[in-house]
Amino acid sequence: MIKSSRSELISMPASLHQQDRVVLRPNRLQGVLILLLAIGVGLMSMALLIEFPLAGLGGLGISGFGLKCAQSRLRRGATWIEIDSFGFRLCRNYRVQNFGWEEVDHFEIRSNQNAECSTIPMLWMIPTDNEEAVHIPSCFGKRLDEMLELVSHHHNRSQALMANLKRFESTLTTH
Repeated sequence: MIKSSRSELISMPASLHQQDRVVLRPNRLQGVLILLLAIGVGLMSMALLIEFPLAGLGGLGISGFGLKCAQSRLRRGATWIEIDSFGFRLCRNYRVQNFGWEEVDHFEIRSNQNAECSTIPMLWMIPTDNEEAVHIPSCFGKRLDEMLELVSHHHNRSQALMANLKRFESTLTTH
């Protein structure tokens, strides 16, 4: 509810809340496949330990990383993204980050910014205050272009609603 200068209550449309809320969780099939691959690499690495200890240890390290990735996709609540008309919340390994749409300049797909030779495309949120870009994982069962369209749609819609609200507020103060 917004209170105008004439003490009238102006209600916000109900569609700003629950109808626009989208919650995405990781694709469980991908998590199971990563788990099986990590177990297979781990078993092969243990077999290599006697003949090739360094290769076996390296394989066990890779297997451990794979197990961690599988765990973050399979354990409930470990990874998710929630998008609504106010912003989005991103949870990675039980750590939640909240972003309001006013903090977001735009979203883009680009290669990993830390490695110049990387060719793996990733979805990034570019903040308005020149802080470091935030990587949005691609494990939510949607292609990168679909994720870009989803978050950009909510961001653009929120920006349009805020512009309309500011115009409306300015008409209240001029009367």
